[in-house]
Amino acid sequence: NSRVRLSMTACPPVKLVAIACRDSKYAVGNELQSGPNHMAIARAKLRMMAYLWQSFFADHMDQKDFIRRTFQLENEWSESTLYSEDAHVDEMRSQAPVHTVILNKSLREVEGLSKTEFLTCVENTICQQFSPPGRQKSYFACMFLDAEWDPATRAMKRDFVYGGPSKSRGDALNLALFGGHLLSTYPTSVRVGWG
Repeated sequence: NSRVRLSMTACPPVKLVAIACRDSKYAVGNELQSGPNHMAIARAKLRMMAYLWQSFFADHMDQKDFIRRTFQLENEWSESTLYSEDAHVDEMRSQAPVHTVILNKSLREVEGLSKTEFLTCVENTICQQFSPPGRQKSYFACMFLDAEWDPATRAMKRDFVYGGPSKSRGDALNLALFGGHLLSTYPTSVRVGWG
């Protein structure tokens, strides 16, 4: 087989993180609301998009004559949101958890931050919550839920995009940070037997 093979050590798990400001609609729950809240829906959408990214990368690896490999996601045994039918049967599956990180900043405070200041805030909050070990690399794919399109200025508000090593911790902490302004276009689940 002429295909290039990658060691499993070249495929560390990625943690999925949904990030919101302390006064975000995602962070503030509505006690009178029935069914899934904003954050639960956002987590389901981020999880589904991560699996679609995995498939996309695996397919491209295959097309480039590499073995069909992709990045791996952290896994846990939990109630599933992957298939639309799971909501009716309380199905448990091994799936990627989506962690929630609530910043100690308000929406207005975040708007006043530079990209470097925002990254530092995210990094510090992640380190407080997860305590990643400094002796090995940790990977986080973070969706900032409070990035949004402002029709008045026809520009993005609170839109921070970054990919690479931590500004303060180097390669020990690697971040992908992107906005959740297209969250409404993401699927929450797939149907079994579709196609």
